[in-house]
Amino acid sequence: MTRMGEWGGMPFYLAIGFALAFLAPFLVRNFGPRAFALLSLYPASGLVLFARVREAEWSTPWVSSLAIDLAFRLDGLGRAFVLLICLLGTLILLYASGYFAKYKSNLGRFAGAFIGFMAAMLGMVLSDDLISLFIFWELTSITSFLLIGFYHKEAESRVSAQQAFLITGAGALVMLVGLLILGQEMRTFRVSQFEGFPSAVPLILILVGCATKSAQFPFHFWLPNAMAAPTPVSAFLHSATMVKAGIFLLARLHPWYSQDSWFGLVLAWLGSATIVVAAALVVWHRDLKKMLAYSTVMALGLLCVLLGLPGKEALLGFSAFLCAHALYKGGLFLLAGAIDHGTGSRDALALRGLGRQMPVSRFAGLLLAGSGLGLVGFIGFHGKEYAILGAGYSWWILPVIVFALASGVVVLRVAIWPFWGRESSHPEAHEAPWPMLVGPLLLGLVGLAAAVGVPWLGSEILNPLSGALQFTLVRYDWVFFPGVNWAFLLSLVLIALALIGAARLGPTPKWIPRGLDDGWRFVIPKVASAARVPTAWIQTGLLRNYFSLFFLLISVAGSASFWLNGGRLPTRVTDYPHLHELALIFLAIGATGAVMRTPSRLSAICMMGLVGTAISILYLVFGAPDLAVTQILTELLTVIIAALVFSRLPKFRSLSSRVDKVRDASIAAAFGITMGTLAWAAQGVSPDLASSRFFSENSVEKAYGRNVVNTILVDFRAMDTLGEVTVLCVAALGVYALMHLRGPKETDA
Repeated sequence: MTRMGEWGGMPFYLAIGFALAFLAPFLVRNFGPRAFALLSLYPASGLVLFARVREAEWSTPWVSSLAIDLAFRLDGLGRAFVLLICLLGTLILLYASGYFAKYKSNLGRFAGAFIGFMAAMLGMVLSDDLISLFIFWELTSITSFLLIGFYHKEAESRVSAQQAFLITGAGALVMLVGLLILGQEMRTFRVSQFEGFPSAVPLILILVGCATKSAQFPFHFWLPNAMAAPTPVSAFLHSATMVKAGIFLLARLHPWYSQDSWFGLVLAWLGSATIVVAAALVVWHRDLKKMLAYSTVMALGLLCVLLGLPGKEALLGFSAFLCAHALYKGGLFLLAGAIDHGTGSRDALALRGLGRQMPVSRFAGLLLAGSGLGLVGFIGFHGKEYAILGAGYSWWILPVIVFALASGVVVLRVAIWPFWGRESSHPEAHEAPWPMLVGPLLLGLVGLAAAVGVPWLGSEILNPLSGALQFTLVRYDWVFFPGVNWAFLLSLVLIALALIGAARLGPTPKWIPRGLDDGWRFVIPKVASAARVPTAWIQTGLLRNYFSLFFLLISVAGSASFWLNGGRLPTRVTDYPHLHELALIFLAIGATGAVMRTPSRLSAICMMGLVGTAISILYLVFGAPDLAVTQILTELLTVIIAALVFSRLPKFRSLSSRVDKVRDASIAAAFGITMGTLAWAAQGVSPDLASSRFFSENSVEKAYGRNVVNTILVDFRAMDTLGEVTVLCVAALGVYALMHLRGPKETDA
């Protein structure tokens, strides 16, 4: 085992993942759906690689001036998430090779987004720096948007992808502010180097981002709607990975906020509300995937409750349930997809008696149900047992009971009920292809093996995971069956009640309450409709209107800022203009007046060139030959291009009315007065010459140039200049793409 030391395998493995995301479409184009089986080798190799390493770290300076590093750290928490991501990723990619066997369109896009999401999720759980963590966080949002909207021709898929992206994206912006404040308070962005304890402000802001990402109330409704995505997406993103990103970040910061009981209470209340709301909504659904989605929302609420509760048992329950839920819930999603493939239906009340036609699926369902119900002999038992013990005899046991009952009903309805009975509801039902059966079968067996080998699992995974949640390592000897206690007896009662509830689950009423989802679907179209009014007013398609609005806003903002900040104009003028300077100024003013009065297009162009020439000579007079040359060249090109283009435009008199001219003249005068006032006020300000001295002293030594302006543009502001060039290139590519736009054409990749 590698102890906490430098290990470059983490960034190397992530780099391979992102490279593979770009290569995935080419693999799909050449191998078809079988490429998913090849791609599964990537997470499978990660499973082997990270299973051999328990603790490691790696970092390199990234933005040194801001103390931001590209840093990765593998500890108990990150390692547990990495192993779950790699295990589920391997089985789900293999599952996808059978799921998409007859689907030919856009598979390359799906494969690239899926691998990109997996690499981003791995980067997030391994990040030790808050800024790099946020970048990977947002990469998961972007790739999940593409995956949820895979069936882009269906309106429901597009709406669900937009909803998920907007909710999680808005929460991420709030969270970013919290992360920046947290980094300032802790004097570092490296989580492993935090000193002291954070205040309430960053914690609340971060909680908003985590709540949106992990579908906590009142942001819970986006996750069930995301079931419009293909089953592999539902199984991977919305049961074990993306929706647990917020839970991961809360767990990562747990050692620092657990010292304040108030934040733990906030988490517990938030999780409890999420459990109750999701439990109330899940009973109204009969779609297998929707039922599983709402039970996932409940599970995320339970994890929040466990993070908020004090005590060793709550941490142990969090660790065991986190692993158990990922295993059985991912398997149940895959099982639901196999049932849909074999019957063409996901109606929980219409599916019946499929056991003889789908024996392998029935066996996988039994295994997954054992873990989902928390039966002895399955890893779910330990998660459920310690969740109950973590709540203890307090009233927090109530949300745990609600979760156990509602989740038990869902597990029974998905994993047991469709195969129960002698007469099949679908005589044509058949077993899914073997790639679609390996996932649910193996995940069920892993849940069984984890319980049998729970002493090893406890020492290798669960104890290090629990230890990462606090400053002192949690050590506990995990046993197969700790004995009969009140938690075990309560669990038996809850299982019996879940059996009764699953058997009595009736048909769905015509009106399904969706709560806040209805509000979302009402508000978003209204916002888009309201935006049409200012858009139509601003986006007129006339360049002169855009210029007028721009100059008007600058005038108002500049004047308001100047006067509101107690702006004063200098009363003494120490540098009077010379006669030749006054002549150039009056020449520019006169040429400007001629531009406004002349009816001739060519005369106006020439007068504008004269204004620019006068300004260029002023630059030269004041000792700025480089600016003068640039201005002269610009004026020459402008005059030539304008003379060529304007010859095809209508006459001025047909474009502007008297009112338009008065409006434009007023805006121009306001802009000129504002800029002149600010320039005059600047004469009375004592400049800070520290920056000037720095550039002058380092221009030759560091940038190898004597022209300070050029070195600032090319070297000291290199990234800024590169950004400007990039914007121009992207705009050019966009124009080129629009010019060659054709109708949509489906391809294999």
